[in-house]
Amino acid sequence: MTADQRRIVVAVCLIYFLSLMMIGGLTFLVPPMAENLKLADDTVENLLAVPSVAALVAVFSAGQLGERFGPRRAIAIAGLCCTIGASVMIFATGSVAAQLGLSIYAAAGITIQIVGISLLQTTTVTGPAQVSAFTTFGTVAPLAFVIIPVATAGLLDVADWRLVPLFWAIAGILIIVVALRWLDRGSGSPSTGEWVTPLLAGLSLAAAARAIAEVDNLSLDRNWVLIACLVSALAATACAVATRRVRRASFSTSAIRGRMMQSMLLCVALVSCVQLLNLVCIVMEFLYGLSAEEVALATVPAQLAAAVGAKVLATKAINRWGGFRAGRNLLLAIAVTMLPLLALTQNSPAWILVVVTMLFSFTTMGALTAFNAEVMRRSPSGGTEAASSFRSAASSIGGALGVGIFGAIMLSGTRVDVGSAAVTAGARAEMVAGLRLAGLIACSVAIAGSIMLTLVERRSPADGQPIAPAA
Repeated sequence: MTADQRRIVVAVCLIYFLSLMMIGGLTFLVPPMAENLKLADDTVENLLAVPSVAALVAVFSAGQLGERFGPRRAIAIAGLCCTIGASVMIFATGSVAAQLGLSIYAAAGITIQIVGISLLQTTTVTGPAQVSAFTTFGTVAPLAFVIIPVATAGLLDVADWRLVPLFWAIAGILIIVVALRWLDRGSGSPSTGEWVTPLLAGLSLAAAARAIAEVDNLSLDRNWVLIACLVSALAATACAVATRRVRRASFSTSAIRGRMMQSMLLCVALVSCVQLLNLVCIVMEFLYGLSAEEVALATVPAQLAAAVGAKVLATKAINRWGGFRAGRNLLLAIAVTMLPLLALTQNSPAWILVVVTMLFSFTTMGALTAFNAEVMRRSPSGGTEAASSFRSAASSIGGALGVGIFGAIMLSGTRVDVGSAAVTAGARAEMVAGLRLAGLIACSVAIAGSIMLTLVERRSPADGQPIAPAA
């Protein structure tokens, strides 16, 4: 990796880390904020859901922003939006302002992720430099979710909740500074196209993801799921009509029509679906009566294992087998690390569950990093932003499926909102049974994904050969 490539990789990783400040600390911020603003329980649920919805609505527009203004200016604009969103949160007096601030910050965050990944690809293109860039980038989120939640919880113990979004605002300013000083100037393409079709495509995706994720929510009015499905269908139809009628529609699937791109994106969704860490954390809290802070500390080993999986496991697998086959083989590794969930009982100590989450976090993040790198390596010249948007969309849909399917399996007999003290022995037994079933299903999904890639490779031989180490 050259000095210029290293500079850009470091800058993108630092910017991405700063953009995760909100999502990493939101869980701890919401309770004191809700108490101060006197928010109802359903409003609190909305606050937790708003960032993912806003990010999905913006997922295709983010790629458009990168194409139009170039990565440097697009990331600087996103940093400014982070500061604006955080500032709205600082002065919020009610739920509307709080949700608006979170939405702005989340849309900016997904823009940084999409444009940043695209920039990594155009900077390194292929070979050892690309592998190093993407495996380094893959460590950022796990490390962020080790540092940011603990720091946020500690800050809230000694300060007013409004100090937290103040740090988010400062992070936005730092994003602007790093982007302008460390990233190269880019001209962009001012005549790229319109903004309507990317927004409609994002709206359709966001509505579909929310409908999927909320299927397991027993307290939710099922009419909301139907409304979300209707919104998704109408937005998708409007997008399809507009794409055909607009002369230069911005939304297009041309970036993912390359050989085996769809299979790679499907595997990104599958791995995101079986990343069970967040749901296992909820189960851990109710099984063992842990506080939110204790659960956050219990997940530190798993997040560190995920970081090692992204950097070490993915690097070794890609260098040995190439990106395509590395992803396929790591799917089998995921299946193996899910098997210990089948042996859990109600009497299993908490440390066993911690070890199991370390194992599957190690393999899932390794596989996801390999697939992310392979998707971007296969992206067409001039279409990296679009490919990055589709990659993020696939990951989000997979995550929503995971929440909907595995949430229903693990938490079907439990009212999460009543607290761990009110959970009965029968409910705990159902949780353990749900964990075992989730492990079996996740194992089966991973094996099915590996078999699918094997069949795809036989029909269309993969070009992802092992990458020779750098001299």
